[in-house]
Amino acid sequence: GLLSVTQNDTTAALRFADLSEAVLKKSRGEGAVGNLYVVIGLCILPWRKPSTVSTKVLRQGYHSCMETGNSEEGMVCWLTALASSFWDGYRLDKLQQSVSDLLSQCQLYKVRTHINLLRQYHNICSMLLGTAELDWDKVKAFGDTVESITGSSDPVDEKELLY
Repeated sequence: GLLSVTQNDTTAALRFADLSEAVLKKSRGEGAVGNLYVVIGLCILPWRKPSTVSTKVLRQGYHSCMETGNSEEGMVCWLTALASSFWDGYRLDKLQQSVSDLLSQCQLYKVRTHINLLRQYHNICSMLLGTAELDWDKVKAFGDTVESITGSSDPVDEKELLY
């Protein structure tokens, strides 16, 4: 379906998305389905449907993943819906609360892959809402050191960092 979007055939992409959803319903969401929900909700549906439809699909993905014990992919669905909500212009105070809720869930389920991004979302909301100020003395560009990117002080070929 995603390839159909790259060929500017959104009708085919939507058809593949519908077929994928039918497969998901038949399989009762078992297996690694969270990423499929993300592809459908983020990469296919927005071409022809309102963003609320995408958010609904991502919410379904979250619930489906959590019901089957796939908490990490569930968190990816929620995070994707959250990012989409920022783009759609939802109220910052509501988004900040959702960020806090997801951050708590990530910590509860020990899903550490998204914690730094969620903290940044929370900080952005706080700054835009005027409840926090940026400490310019502590600001530095991401990637100032190899260690900040790789977690190691060993020399790294710059080409390995690009993906």
